[in-house]
Amino acid sequence: MKIFKICYLLVLVQGAGYTQFDNNSPAGYLFAHMTTEDYGGLYYSLSEDGMNWTLLNQGKTVEENYHGHPDIAQGHDSHFYMIGTDSETKEVPLWKSTDLISWEIASTIPAAIFNGKQTPGYKGNPNWYGAPKLFFDDANSTYLITWHSPDENLTKETPAAYWCSMRTFYVTTKDFESFTKPKKLFNFDMGTIDVIVRKENKLYYAILKDECEPSDQWPTGKSIRVSVSHHLTGPYSYPGEPVSPNYHEAPTVVPRPNGEGWFMYYEMYTGKRYIGSQAPSLAGPWYSLYQLKYEVPSNARHGCMIPLTDAQYQRIKEKYNQK
Repeated sequence: MKIFKICYLLVLVQGAGYTQFDNNSPAGYLFAHMTTEDYGGLYYSLSEDGMNWTLLNQGKTVEENYHGHPDIAQGHDSHFYMIGTDSETKEVPLWKSTDLISWEIASTIPAAIFNGKQTPGYKGNPNWYGAPKLFFDDANSTYLITWHSPDENLTKETPAAYWCSMRTFYVTTKDFESFTKPKKLFNFDMGTIDVIVRKENKLYYAILKDECEPSDQWPTGKSIRVSVSHHLTGPYSYPGEPVSPNYHEAPTVVPRPNGEGWFMYYEMYTGKRYIGSQAPSLAGPWYSLYQLKYEVPSNARHGCMIPLTDAQYQRIKEKYNQK
């Protein structure tokens, strides 16, 4: 906990600052997500204040060919990127957009990165490949891709051990053509999935799901926690106390409308609905959005939220005839 207190003080001294999307005072927000009815599809919800979300396109998908856990990053060329998966071809397509409306497959990321052959002792899942997430660090012009893999000797027939064996791996790339060798993102020995990395000022935050089963010996199991580092690829601190209750996953964060602090949303997968928290810094302290009466579409599942400029917000609003 000491490192979190130190980081929190550093953020307060340095002031708020966000590198991804370069948008300290958003005009609106986009939530790219799947739904209960179409798990793996791509759907949009829009918000003006980051708390009240409206499902767009009359609840229909905005890209019929996309499949994956959407996590959008604005890259080196100001274009938007996200990674998909293809359970039929077993490929890992990289999707690209200039305006967040029209998406196309820009290239294919080698599936060998995620299939376990380069991560001894761990195996891949050809249907999802560990739900790859994407972050662009403009300070180094580097993309970070994270995913999770289980112990190769375990199966879902022993679910508690299988999911607790999950470890988060990463590669970096500058061009989606050459990639570093896969490595574990964390030095600590703990099950982790759904990891996203975000940056505030000069610190990197890994927002993760503690994937071990809750128990008297491990009360933090199945909750959202936060690690911090001075470097993109670590070392990351041991995770802090839970932000969420148990049995929540798929975290996403966006800066608050005034640019001072953050919203975090995470999915209560036992009840299939999103819960929200807020904090003055990614380091915390986090507290519930409940009293502010936020609303997320009831069928929204895993996804990511990003801030929008006024032009982006109005263009998406007009495209999907959202009054």
